[in-house]
Amino acid sequence: MRLPVLMLVTGIVLSSFNAMASGSQVNSIAQPNKPNVVATSAMDKQAIAILCSLPDNRRIEQARAVMKDGSLIMPTRCTNHSCSFKIDTSKVRFVVHTHVKSNDDNHGVARLINKGRELPGPGDHAFLDMGNAPNYFLTPKGSIRVLEYHNGEYRVRTLSGDNLPVRHWQPYAGEPSLSEISRALRG
Repeated sequence: MRLPVLMLVTGIVLSSFNAMASGSQVNSIAQPNKPNVVATSAMDKQAIAILCSLPDNRRIEQARAVMKDGSLIMPTRCTNHSCSFKIDTSKVRFVVHTHVKSNDDNHGVARLINKGRELPGPGDHAFLDMGNAPNYFLTPKGSIRVLEYHNGEYRVRTLSGDNLPVRHWQPYAGEPSLSEISRALRG
């Protein structure tokens, strides 16, 4: 089955037939009986090599899907906040993508968005859930992280960059509070 995939800085949106999964509509919570999705050191090395080889583009996201047969799938389109693919998630080994700095004219809003882009977005777990594939990303500050699923919990592991320890993560948990949004809108 081929599924169109939209990879967002704030997440990944998968749609199939008439069902649409988006950050606000999917309540994918960690499931203890779900298989572990843990990257290998070979995947880590390949993901770092791919992310480091991407052209320097600070305003448009970039992504690649590494398939189980070794091929790389390029996105069909990328913007400041997303890349879209047409892909069969069951054939994906892992994915890599960039989180770029926000280009919002309001500097407070841009800072708030950039802070969130240092971690996975609410839909970045979709490849783990739908394809059992780790999701690597390059943050705006230059760190490389991977989102994995281990023993019933999502976890973020840093491969290079800042010293963020392995931490647990839940979809939608990192959304800013109303007070953070209010402060950001003021400037």
